[in-house]
Amino acid sequence: MQFELAAELNGWPMDSRKKAAHLVLSLMDDALACLTALGPVEQRDYGAVVGALQRRFGRCDNKSIVVTELCNRHRRPGESLRALATDIETLTRRAYGHMPPAVLSEYARDQFVCAIEPRDLRERVQLRHPSTLQEALELALEREELRGGTTQGGVREASPTVRVAVESSPAREQPEWVGAMMERMTELVRAVTLQPQGGEARSPGPMRCWGCGRAGHRLRDCRDCPEKQGNGRGSV
Repeated sequence: MQFELAAELNGWPMDSRKKAAHLVLSLMDDALACLTALGPVEQRDYGAVVGALQRRFGRCDNKSIVVTELCNRHRRPGESLRALATDIETLTRRAYGHMPPAVLSEYARDQFVCAIEPRDLRERVQLRHPSTLQEALELALEREELRGGTTQGGVREASPTVRVAVESSPAREQPEWVGAMMERMTELVRAVTLQPQGGEARSPGPMRCWGCGRAGHRLRDCRDCPEKQGNGRGSV
């Protein structure tokens, strides 16, 4: 397209050798390699050079294939809305290039709205009834920005985490009896935890007499207790 515009501005005839020469001199890389399939005479013929380039780089404009691609076009994951609108417009022109510009514009607008993802964004744009493709694109961009943004289309970014700074109140002074009670509760829990699984409490130590203080017998069996001596009527 750029070369055709340059040829028109310079007034080169369509079949001139000068036009073919300028086209050949502007080719690079893979496009320049296409000349190897042409003979010396064809390399100086503009139509032959264009034909070689079309065979190598031309696209198939089968109307039925393009129409099917356009009807099945939806926003891909990670695709921006601008890229989607551009592709929809290109496919519309390829499929219905024979239609008036006003009809092409309306059809491209409708196809773009139908291709928007996610669904809630598409419905919001539909409710505004855009009149052109550009207006539909601007509405979609605005609504997407209000929804929290996307990573170049399709994939919504996570909402930023907002941390609220709350001034912590100073610790209240607790009464002394609260601390003592907590220590006592801790000791009780520890004592229950250390009990044997059989359910019997662990003996704290050997049995001792309350009278003489020696281990191995009880007060009622103590022979050295003063209260057990005499007539046996002492209080126990």
